[in-house]
Amino acid sequence: MNIKLLLLLFLAALSTSTAAANDSSQNFSTKTTESVLLLDQTTVAQTKNLTQKFFSAQKHPSNPVMQRTEKWEGVGPYLWGNRLMQDEKTGELRMWYIAYDYTGNFYRWGYATSKDAIHWTKPDLGVEQYGGAPAKNLLPLGAHPEKGTRSIARDPRPETPSERRYLGVRFTYDGEFISFSPDGIHWAEHPLSPSWFVPSDIIHVMWDERRNCFTAYFKMWEVSGTHAQTNSPHGKPFLAYMSTYDMTNNNNGTTSFGGPMTHFRTNGAAEVRRTNFVLRAKNQGKDDGGGTSLSGAWSAKRVQAWAQSDDGIHWKNEQLILRADKQDPPTANIQFMHVIQHGGYYLGFITMHDEAGHFRTQQTWSGDGLHWNRPWREPWLDIGTGDAFDRSMITGPVDPIFWEKEMWFAYGGFPIRHDTQATDWISAIGIATLRMDGFAAWEAGAESGELVTQPFQCNGDRLFINADARNGSITIEVLDEKGKPIKGFEPKNCEEITTDTLAKEGNGWVQWKKEKDLRRLKGKQVRLRFTLKNAKLYSFRVADEKTMKLPVPRATTK
Repeated sequence: MNIKLLLLLFLAALSTSTAAANDSSQNFSTKTTESVLLLDQTTVAQTKNLTQKFFSAQKHPSNPVMQRTEKWEGVGPYLWGNRLMQDEKTGELRMWYIAYDYTGNFYRWGYATSKDAIHWTKPDLGVEQYGGAPAKNLLPLGAHPEKGTRSIARDPRPETPSERRYLGVRFTYDGEFISFSPDGIHWAEHPLSPSWFVPSDIIHVMWDERRNCFTAYFKMWEVSGTHAQTNSPHGKPFLAYMSTYDMTNNNNGTTSFGGPMTHFRTNGAAEVRRTNFVLRAKNQGKDDGGGTSLSGAWSAKRVQAWAQSDDGIHWKNEQLILRADKQDPPTANIQFMHVIQHGGYYLGFITMHDEAGHFRTQQTWSGDGLHWNRPWREPWLDIGTGDAFDRSMITGPVDPIFWEKEMWFAYGGFPIRHDTQATDWISAIGIATLRMDGFAAWEAGAESGELVTQPFQCNGDRLFINADARNGSITIEVLDEKGKPIKGFEPKNCEEITTDTLAKEGNGWVQWKKEKDLRRLKGKQVRLRFTLKNAKLYSFRVADEKTMKLPVPRATTK
């Protein structure tokens, strides 16, 4: 069995799992404070005469919104594996960011706050030192300070001790160090650290609302090639997943490797064992900036894995979830994936990287957080042009900030490629903007089209649709769970939508001639049938009187 066949078997298993995960027979749930996206069969039962279109984010004209001001920030701030949250009491935006320093090869982390996401304050925290003096907004580094930056999540469970309200996970070459904090600023390492040995150096931890536990998305190395065996002229196919590795190029057409190899287990914690092996080497690609080759007889590519934990200390069910495939360039790999839960989906923002050395962000999504769809391979957020601060690499983004009409995403930007030899560059942080829920839309032309949702429980009494029907119209019909029209909610009784519903407050709230709202259907299982003509449909929301107007800005608190 050759290495290509091994990878094909993996992709076949992933495809089978994806089909099962997206079984359209499963109902979805709604929240009065959150819209429902219409990306795939997770929420969409069927479409007719509609085309799905995807949209890239734009750059805010104020970019960059955060630049280097502190000595400890090295070559400057950026975002990768970091978080943005909102203070529940004050509404203040809180951002944790990373800064790289060539001196000592340090990855430090800092903290900043803002009211509007454009103007950021770096508060004087007094919790860490740099150069023997207090370092303003530098956060605690702990053991192995050169790997001081953490990915964090806030535990929302009332029974969680206050000193463990925030979880921090960070990579070191000895393993993952776990720390806890009452406020996201003062951190204490857990005495069992390092207690996890599977992830590589880029991790995203989050509180998974559906699973009611912590989950982590993290980079691993997929090392593949041909085992150099002295008793076989053809060698033996080799495939391994590792958090890190040492490598020596020999003079006999082989490369020696050594490092912790992960063995995934079903319904349990992965096993990690130190392993040495030798692979055939021929026509190897150049160093991609990470000390590896992305092409040749052997390759080491970054892939994405997942794990879960009830306490943030003990992790289990590690599994590979996403890798580059045949629709990507041959040397493509996925450096990082930031995941949010929004609109009935897990939304993934993946950092794509190949031998060209550029980082770009693509969009992916999942119904369960494990099986991912990537029908669109264009950049969701592309590198800048000319002398832009982000002209060569994009990293992040972090959690979105919701406004009335837009979603904003803070991200990191670099003027250099990943394989640069220069050391005089400066990174910074910018803001990407997107129409509210504007990741994708279903579009109809002059011939009318239809979209029918999966059944869901009507938890509110007011229906809002996010759509652009300035040049056409949209009508909405309410069906019962089996698809039978409900009297009073037929399309002939619906007041047509003929505007961009985000253009003016009050647009987009759906009414029928004899039914001003959905109050009669509250608590029941229903479907919606949208009929579009020369219009785009992005999302919908079933609200109640209290949530018709949501506060802005708003962001996750966990």
